[in-house]
Amino acid sequence: MKTAHSIYILAGLLAFASLPQLEAASTPSSDAKKTPQTIFNYGSYAPRSFPSEPAPLPHQYSSSNLAVTLTVKSGPGILINNEPRPIPYIYNLQTTGAGLITVEATQEGNRTYAPARPVTFRILVKTSQTITFVQPQDVKLTSLALFTPYPFPPEVSASSGLPVKVTVISGPAIMVGKKVKVEGPGTIVLQAEQVGNAIYAPALPVQRTFSVKIAKQAGGGG
Repeated sequence: MKTAHSIYILAGLLAFASLPQLEAASTPSSDAKKTPQTIFNYGSYAPRSFPSEPAPLPHQYSSSNLAVTLTVKSGPGILINNEPRPIPYIYNLQTTGAGLITVEATQEGNRTYAPARPVTFRILVKTSQTITFVQPQDVKLTSLALFTPYPFPPEVSASSGLPVKVTVISGPAIMVGKKVKVEGPGTIVLQAEQVGNAIYAPALPVQRTFSVKIAKQAGGGG
């Protein structure tokens, strides 16, 4: 009887082992039940200059209207005044040198919304430059000299060492090569510009104004 009983038990175990085994159902994550969201922004990531004052970054929004957090992941920059604020919140970026700054935007979600996929963007920081433009002296001409070329080279330079372009904004003068040619009496306005390159940011234009007068001739009356 013991032998037969053991055979029945063994047969039962083998039959059970041959049945398809059901895997334990995995518990879905809490985020899977939440509403997805995305991060997007308005604005452009124009190059910045160094040194410069802190300036706001483009607006960052989430489709959930929850606050978006920005973090500098790498590069010569820091975010200031970035305590939590109502939406939309403007982050100010302070450059600390020249180079490429990588910023990451995140939104952690809440009881309703799942975390958003992080978004990164990059901002190029160029070295700033300034223009030195010596004030031209006022010019006095005789009546005959009005018909004589009067070219002079403006004293202008950029701190970057890059070439500076001078143009006549208004008045009786023209540019002949890199020299200013006065063509008559009046007020002349010159402007110096340096547009920058891959390393240097554009310089702020500088204007200079000077006058051209006709000197009175002795014995010329009036």
